Amino acid sequence: MTELESILSLGEGHQLEFKETLSRKIAREFVGFSNASGGRLFIGITDSGELSPVSLNNTELSQIQDIAGNCEPRIEVTIVTHPQGVIEVQIPEGDAKPYQCRDGFYLRMGSNTQRLKPSEIRELFRDQLAEDFEDRINRDFRIESDVDDEAIEQFQKAAQLSPPLTTSQLLGNLDLLVQKEGESSLLRNAGVLFFSKEPEKFIKESYISCVRYRGNDKFKIVDRNDISGPLPKQIDQAMVFLDSHVSTEYELVGAAQRKESRSYPLAALREAVVNAVMHRDYYYQNSHIYIQIFADRIEIENPGGLLPGLHFKNIERYSLRRNPRIADLLYRTRYVENIGTGFARIRRELEENQNPAFELATDNFFTIRFFPRLSLPSPTSLTARQQQIIRTLHEANRALTTSDFTKLLEVSSTTITRDLKELISKGLVQKLGKGKGTRYTAVSS
Repeated sequence: MTELESILSLGEGHQLEFKETLSRKIAREFVGFSNASGGRLFIGITDSGELSPVSLNNTELSQIQDIAGNCEPRIEVTIVTHPQGVIEVQIPEGDAKPYQCRDGFYLRMGSNTQRLKPSEIRELFRDQLAEDFEDRINRDFRIESDVDDEAIEQFQKAAQLSPPLTTSQLLGNLDLLVQKEGESSLLRNAGVLFFSKEPEKFIKESYISCVRYRGNDKFKIVDRNDISGPLPKQIDQAMVFLDSHVSTEYELVGAAQRKESRSYPLAALREAVVNAVMHRDYYYQNSHIYIQIFADRIEIENPGGLLPGLHFKNIERYSLRRNPRIADLLYRTRYVENIGTGFARIRRELEENQNPAFELATDNFFTIRFFPRLSLPSPTSLTARQQQIIRTLHEANRALTTSDFTKLLEVSSTTITRDLKELISKGLVQKLGKGKGTRYTAVSS
């Protein structure tokens, strides 16, 4: 597979942009890449990753240099012509940020280049332009022994790369692999977090603690799981923990049908977990991500407060990210659907599930707090076992005794008697006879 073929298979991302034709609007891409961590723009490729060969003469190639030179400060780009009729423009990360073009200030975010207000972008760069942690080269990591082959395979499958790339091709095209003169290939921290067997071995505290408490405080721990490994694995295992501890309510909607409602919508919790992994401050080495389940709430907490330029009032409007490389990897593997829509999706999921709105808190940590679903009074809200009793009565098509239920459902007579009494009070079961001759039948709907 040629280099260009491997680029096409990856598709657009944090450091890759495709354009079908040459346009002066590429100045926005130049500025966006220079304000982020650099990137490559390919002219002669459609948005969907299909070749659409172009032939640019010397005047048009000079125009590309002029567009970059007219940015403020000037951006030095390198132009490479591929034999397939594709023009590659290499844009380095700028060392004089922030950059702007005549259309304004832009920043590369995932696979999109977004415009920001000058005040916001200056505030962002003032505090964030020290080398990003995810960009730093990890000199302790050894690709030959420390890469998780299963993580590489799962990434390619999730990113739908076919045919799959070699490990070196993949890491190189994602700009995670760095080759220093006289040294073996080294990996950036973002690659270590995503593709290491044991990221916590190289990046302290890069794991998630999931804790379930009894009650509304931290006095009694019921269950705990410290989850490590590649970031996608951490997200998946955290959701398994949440799924096992988020209760389900059942509502009778027909003779033998039920509607299930979770006390918390898992889709909203998943967005919050992904956000925590994507936005946490990995420079902060004294704590990690916490998922804490209380009787009256769920809290997801990660090191690192709001980025400069972000406030609670505009958190759903802008999509500034502390770790754009990690965000790009999560986007490619479908953990992030659309850049900048996470909080809006969380809000929508909560509303649809009849949960109160989330709460946010921040200092050196960012915390999102969820509250359980508002229980609406309903005479048909049933437990799973009560649903089973109703179903059993309908399937039997005859009146049953308490003894019948204890044998069929394998529960005690005391439990069955209690459930039957509640079902009678809700008008769903009818009691026939007295004493040893007592039978029960389902009330016709």
